[in-house]
Amino acid sequence: MADLFTPLRLGSLELPNRIWMAPLTRCRAEEGHLPGPLMAEYYGQRASAGLIVAEATMVLEGHSSFWHEPGIYSQAQIEGWRLTTEAVHRAGGRIVLQLWHGGRACHPLLNGGAQPVAPSPIAITGDEVHTPEGKKPYVVPRELGDDELPAIVEGFRQAARAATAAGFDGVELHGANGYLLDSFLRDGSNHRSGPYGGSLENRARLLLEVLEAVGQETPLMGLRLSPLNGYNAMADSDPIGLITWLGQRLNDLPLAYLHLMRADLLRQQLGDVLTPARQHFRGVLVANMGYTEQEANNAISSGALDAVAFGTAFLANPDLPERFRRGAPLQAPDPATFYNPGPAGYTELPEPGASAMTAPTPTAPTLTDVLVIAASNGANLQLAERFAAAARQQGQSAAVLDLTAIALPLFTPRAHVAGIPPALAGLQARLAAAPRWVICAPEYNGSIPPVLTSAIAWLSVKGDDFRALFNGRPIAIATHSGGGGHILMASLRLQLAHLGAHVVGRQLVSNSTHPAKDDSIADLITRLHQLRAA
Repeated sequence: MADLFTPLRLGSLELPNRIWMAPLTRCRAEEGHLPGPLMAEYYGQRASAGLIVAEATMVLEGHSSFWHEPGIYSQAQIEGWRLTTEAVHRAGGRIVLQLWHGGRACHPLLNGGAQPVAPSPIAITGDEVHTPEGKKPYVVPRELGDDELPAIVEGFRQAARAATAAGFDGVELHGANGYLLDSFLRDGSNHRSGPYGGSLENRARLLLEVLEAVGQETPLMGLRLSPLNGYNAMADSDPIGLITWLGQRLNDLPLAYLHLMRADLLRQQLGDVLTPARQHFRGVLVANMGYTEQEANNAISSGALDAVAFGTAFLANPDLPERFRRGAPLQAPDPATFYNPGPAGYTELPEPGASAMTAPTPTAPTLTDVLVIAASNGANLQLAERFAAAARQQGQSAAVLDLTAIALPLFTPRAHVAGIPPALAGLQARLAAAPRWVICAPEYNGSIPPVLTSAIAWLSVKGDDFRALFNGRPIAIATHSGGGGHILMASLRLQLAHLGAHVVGRQLVSNSTHPAKDDSIADLITRLHQLRAA
């Protein structure tokens, strides 16, 4: 019976274990999207992974989404990446490069003013992009003409050839998370007609053409897909049908493995995409998103998967396979260092045990009358600050709690967690310090409910102390106007009522064109205060 430490044959590679490192954007490339010595050190530290899938890498110049991501379209970048492949191979590891085109997730401020491109002129909503001028809304992309697509296919082909020259053991195509290939594939973002739009076969045409081209240039090819993931404002009307059709069609191509994101980070789309993939795809099947060591072992031993890719667990635990083998505790990653430049939290990590994922003794937070709970996209935090200001105008103290960092530990392996992860312990303390809460979810992008729901579910298993925080607690919910906001309101009301909270709510028009009115915000704060008095 196979487990995480059973060797796995992948093309011409013999992997010593089935603990893969998932591709993780870290924004440490040097000027000109050049991978440098720091990146080589980072990947070399993690060479004990069965396979490293290096981060999303630009196949064409002028299509940056992350500002400091690496590229693979110049000779200098090839030489830079060679530092990484040599470091990994010197340490006995194996590494493939993820080839990527940002599509509509790019921004003119990152690309010399160039408008991003996509299958259809539909902008990403519900989030903003980091630029040299601060966070900015995504712009409406330009619809690509059919005659422009061969150049994109050729860009992927040349990138695969360059990756081979740089010493990579293979490549993984990034067909996930709303970037160019995925945006053609799913019907929520592809509204075009003609040979690349409409039917599933047409929407998959660009992906298949890229796979055919890349397969001629690399010794090993993989593909990452996310049929359910709503990140970057993505959706599909039939994600199960999509993966079923692709699982069959991909067998006609020289694809060594299929790497599936098993769920939706925003929890807007539900479904089982792994079972149909296993039923129809004949190659190596890999999955990721929130697996614990035990769950990964169970999936492999049952034959549901051949390997599991771990993401944030590898950030603070470069020796993750050895920690799993010894049953050692996992270090907690520091979200503040995920995308910042320099070695802190990247190659320079706390001493083992200094930040292990165990329950800390949190310092007592400042007491406030009203705690406004939000997540860090522009609209959520701006509205949250307005709620806090309204509470202060009514003579109450108020603070804003950004849940972004708290979400991240929920998607890391927790097989060896003893107690509550530090971020969640901090959440428990912050919630306890405020008698009234406002849950601020003005946009129906799913960012607030999954984080709060996950935190509640995770902490509630710790006993009655956490559940007691909700019992009788006055909570105001602010959602956006429209049908989606109505559904969100009902869902949150049901969840919180089940925990014994007293809830008031209001749907607000809140976007860049029609911001929420001050009197609506003040009214909800007043109702929240009256609920407490009652």
